[in-house]
Amino acid sequence: MDPSTTQARKLDLLKRMGKFLPTLQALYNITLRCQRLVRNMVVQLGGCATPIYPETPQQRRGSYSSTASSSSPLVRLPVFGNGVHLLPVGEAIGKVLRILITVDFAIRSN
Repeated sequence: MDPSTTQARKLDLLKRMGKFLPTLQALYNITLRCQRLVRNMVVQLGGCATPIYPETPQQRRGSYSSTASSSSPLVRLPVFGNGVHLLPVGEAIGKVLRILITVDFAIRSN
């Protein structure tokens, strides 16, 4: 190939890359937002699901001695009430993770 053809191809490639950069930036912003969203959801679920409550009614009222508190441990109870469905939250997290994995695979393979 002659130098002018090589130079024309390089310029064409640079133009294509320049046009594609905004798409890559938007894709990066979306993946960053998805990562933050999933992290926030997991942290909130972890914080909600593991509070510590006293096991006995006397401990709940606060009328217990130090010996009673040492003999009966504290219990972790979920704070989700009746009618709270966590399956949709898990499915949403799964969908977002699937999107992130797909984008990561597409970027790495090219």
